Amino acid sequence: MIPFDFTRPWWLLALAALVPVILLARSTRLRLAPARFWTSTACRFAAVAALALAVAGLRLVRLSDELSVVFVVDRSRSMPEGEEERALEWVLGAAKAAGSRETAGLVVFGREASVEVSPTPKLELDKVHSVISPDATDIARAIRLAAAACPEWAQKRIVLLSDGNENSGDAAAEALAARARGAEVWTAALGKEARAEVRVDRVLSPGRVSPKEPYELTAIVTATQETEVVFRILKNRVPMAPVKRAVKKGTWPQVFALKATEQEAGGALDFEVFVEVPEGRDTWRENNVGRAHTRVSGPSRILFLAGRPDEADALAGCLRDAGLDVEVRGPAGFPLSLAEMDAFDAILMCDIHSRQLSKAQHEAIRQYVHDLGGGFAMIGGDRSFGSGVWQRTPVEACLPVDMDVRQLKRLASLAVAVAIDSSGSMSARVPDGRTKLELAGEGAAECLRVLNERDELAVCTTDTATTWVVELQPVADRDELESAIMSLKQGGGGIYCARAIEDMFDELRKSNAQSRHAILFADAADAEQHEGVEDLIDKALAEGMTLSVVAIGKPTDGDAAWLETIAARGGGRYYITDDPMDLPRLFSEETVNAARSTVIEREFTPVIARPAQFMEGVPWDRTPSLLGWVSTVAKPTAEVHLEAEEEDPLLAKWHYGLGRSIAWTSDATSRWSANWLAWPGYRTLWPQMVRWLLRRQDANAYSVATSLTASGAHLTIDAVGSDGRFRDFLKLRAFVAGPPGSGEVPVRQTGPGRYEADVPATQTGSWFVTVAEEEDGQWAARASVPILIPYPAEFRATSPNHALLKRLAELTGGRTIALEDQPDLFRHTAAPARVPREIWRFLLGLALAALLVDVASRRLGVPDAWRRRRTQAAAEEPDVLVSRLRSAKAQALPQSPREVPVTPPADGFRAPEVALPAQAPPAAEPAPPAPPPAEGGYLDRLKEAKKRAQKPP
Repeated sequence: MIPFDFTRPWWLLALAALVPVILLARSTRLRLAPARFWTSTACRFAAVAALALAVAGLRLVRLSDELSVVFVVDRSRSMPEGEEERALEWVLGAAKAAGSRETAGLVVFGREASVEVSPTPKLELDKVHSVISPDATDIARAIRLAAAACPEWAQKRIVLLSDGNENSGDAAAEALAARARGAEVWTAALGKEARAEVRVDRVLSPGRVSPKEPYELTAIVTATQETEVVFRILKNRVPMAPVKRAVKKGTWPQVFALKATEQEAGGALDFEVFVEVPEGRDTWRENNVGRAHTRVSGPSRILFLAGRPDEADALAGCLRDAGLDVEVRGPAGFPLSLAEMDAFDAILMCDIHSRQLSKAQHEAIRQYVHDLGGGFAMIGGDRSFGSGVWQRTPVEACLPVDMDVRQLKRLASLAVAVAIDSSGSMSARVPDGRTKLELAGEGAAECLRVLNERDELAVCTTDTATTWVVELQPVADRDELESAIMSLKQGGGGIYCARAIEDMFDELRKSNAQSRHAILFADAADAEQHEGVEDLIDKALAEGMTLSVVAIGKPTDGDAAWLETIAARGGGRYYITDDPMDLPRLFSEETVNAARSTVIEREFTPVIARPAQFMEGVPWDRTPSLLGWVSTVAKPTAEVHLEAEEEDPLLAKWHYGLGRSIAWTSDATSRWSANWLAWPGYRTLWPQMVRWLLRRQDANAYSVATSLTASGAHLTIDAVGSDGRFRDFLKLRAFVAGPPGSGEVPVRQTGPGRYEADVPATQTGSWFVTVAEEEDGQWAARASVPILIPYPAEFRATSPNHALLKRLAELTGGRTIALEDQPDLFRHTAAPARVPREIWRFLLGLALAALLVDVASRRLGVPDAWRRRRTQAAAEEPDVLVSRLRSAKAQALPQSPREVPVTPPADGFRAPEVALPAQAPPAAEPAPPAPPPAEGGYLDRLKEAKKRAQKPP
C-alpha cells in the first residue's frame, strides 16, 4: 500500500515549476562560491516542491485495525412500551464483548438525535439523560450522527435498533453517505407484529359547500381486527349525536351524511372525529382522532372582539344595519386555531389587553392576516395599542402603526425600580409548575416591552435584605436584561418593606430621568417592617419619585390594607390578585401607567391627511369632535388618512402579506366617540372601512389537492381558465401558516396547467396553505386549503418496517440481526481503515524555511570576526617574504661603504629613502627621472625599488 495520497492530485502539475527554477538559477549565477550556489539552488527547489505538494493535498496514510461500534436506539413514541428498556439492556450486554482494539458508543434518537455516550473502551450507562422530541422518527439524522461519532482512524459499524417506521428524513440516502465514509449499518427490528389497533387515517370533507346542500363526511379507518366502535363527531367544538358501528379488519371508509344550514353560510366548519374502542381492542388512543375542514358559501362574516360587552353595541349595530354579518365575542371567545379563524373574513379588536390573549393567539392573528389574507382592525381604548402593551408582539407587526411612541417621539424618559418579594412564601407553585417568584420575575421582564432605550430599569429581590439582580441601567440589551431578571433566586424569612423601599429610592436617585417610579411586589399576608415607610415616601415625593404596589393575596389579608395605603401615599396605584398568573399583566399595566404617554384624553377634530375610496360619501364638512385617542406612530409604508393632534395617526391602513389591516386609534364607543354616534358619517365610514378589510378569495381560480407524506404534505395545483385551457407559466406563491410559524414554499410547474409544492407540515395542529398568483405586484387570485394534523406521524404505523431495515443493511454491507441472537458485533470483518494525516502545515513551514536559507546563502556575507582574521593573515605574509629577501641579499652581496640601507615598507608600497654621503655631490648630469612604477605584483615593485637604490650615482 502506498503510504501517502493526495486530495487534489491535479495540482501536482505545479511541480513543473521546478524546471524554470533550475534554468533561472544557472542563467543568473553570480560570483558565488560553489557551496553557496548549490545551497541556494537546493533551497529554491525544496520550497517550490513543498508548496506544490501542499496545494495538491499530500497526506500521510497509515493503517488502523481498531473497530468502533455505535449503537443507535429508537426512543420515538412509536416504540411499544418496554421495548426501549429491552434494547438498552441488550446494548449494555453486547458492549461487554469489546476488546482492547474496540470501542462502543450510544446514540438515541426520535425527532432529533443525541450522542448519549461517545465511543469508549467500556460502555457504561445508568439512565438516558438526552432530551429529545419523541413525536417523529428520523433514522437519517441518527445514522449521520452515529457515523460522525466514530473516530476517523477506526473501522465503523452502526447497530440500529428501531421499528424502522421512518417519518422524517431519508434514511437510505444517509446510509449511502455513511457507507462512503467507511461505515456499515447492522439493523435489529424492535416492536411486535399485528398488534390490536384501530386508527383513523384521515377524515375527508368537501372543500366548499352551499347552504342547505347535503354533503358527506368520510373517515378512513384502519383496524387490525373486526370490532364495534362508537364515532363521536364535533362540529366547531359542538358535539353531534354519537354513531355506533362495526368496523372490519383492514382499511375501510366510514361515511356520515350531513347537511349545511343557513346559519352556517359564509363560515367554516371544523370537524373532529373521535373513535371509542372497547378495552383490549386498541393499543394507542392517540391515533383515534381525525379532522376535516369545510367552508360554507355565503356572505362574509366578521368577528368583533370587545374588551367589555357594551363597547361593541354601537359599532356592531352600525355594521349589521349595513348588511354585514357580525359576531360579537369577548376575549375568552377568541378562536383557538387558524381553522376557527378561517370562518371569518375580518376580525375587529376593541380595547383588549395583550395579556388577555395567549402568545399563540398573537401569532395566529399575524398568520391570519399575512398568510390567509384576512382583514384585521385594532380600535383604540385604555387597553389598545401601547396602553395595552401590544409593543413588540406579532400583532403590532401586522398593524400599520408603531406603538413605542415614547422612543419615536422623544417623550419624557422614565426610570423604574422594581423590588420583588423573595421570601419563603414565594416558593409555592402554581398549577403550571412555576413558582410565584418565577411569575413575578416574568412580570418584571414584561416591563422591558414598555420601556425603550432611553429609559432605565433596576430590579432587586428582597426578604430581610436587598439583592440587586439588575442595577439601574439603560434598557439597551433586552435579551441580557431579561435573562438576568428571569434568574431570580429564592430567599427566606419575610419581606422587610422599609428596607426594600429605601433601597429602591436610593437607586432611583442615581437617575436623571424626567420620571422616576418604584414598584413594590409583596405578599399581602406577609409584608413586614412597616415603621418609617411613610417618611421615606414623603421624602421621595418631594424629590419627584412615586411608588406603586403589586400585591399577591386577598383584600382580607393582614397587610393588604397597609399596602394599599402606602401606594396611595406614594402617588401610585395599587393592584392585588390571588392568581399568580395575573402578575405579568399587572406589571406591564403598571409600567404603562407610569409612562403616562399613550392615552391622550382631550377634545379634537380629525384632520383629513389623505383621501381614500372608502372615505367617499362621508360629510367631512360637518365632522364632529372626538374626545381622546391613543398615541401611535405611522410605519413608513402605511397610508394615514385621518390625523389627530400633533400629526398622530387616527386612521391608518396598509397591506400586510396577503391581507390588510387598519388602525383606528380613537374608540368606537360613547367614551371618546360620543359625538360621532349620532353623526351620519359614522354609519357611512365604518361599513365602508370594514368592507375594504374583507378577505378576497377566488374559489374557482385553482383546484388544490393535498396528500400527506412522510415529510409533511404534498400540494397538487391545477390551473384551468374559464375557457377550459390550461394556464401555464403562472407566477404562483404558496404561503404556509402552521404551529411553528409562517413561511413560503416554492411552487414548480410539472405539466400543462399543473403545479406542485411540498409543505413541511409535520407538527400536530392546523396548517393552512394559501396559493396566490402574483401579477404586476398585485395578487390576481388566491385560494386556501387546510392541512390538519390530528396526531403525530408516530402513530400511523402499527408494525415494524422490516423492508427498510433490511435495505439499510444491504446498502452498507451490514447485516440484519435479532436481539434473541448473540451476534459477534466486534468481529473485524472489514479491511484495516486507512487513516490519512494532513501535513500541509508542515510543508508550508518547510517551504518558508527553505526560502529563508536561500536568501541567507545569497545575500549574507562572512561575519566580521572571520574577515579580520583573514586580513591579518594576508598582511603578515609580505613581511615574511621581505625578511627572506633581506637574508638572501646579505649573503650574496659584499659589504660596501656606499651601502644604502633600505627600509622595508610597513604598509603597502612606499618609495625607498636613499642615504647619501654628507659631502656635496659633484657636478654631474642630473639623474634621469625615476621610471613609473612597474605594473605587477607587490614583489615586482619591491625589486625595481631595490635596483634603483643600488644603482651608482
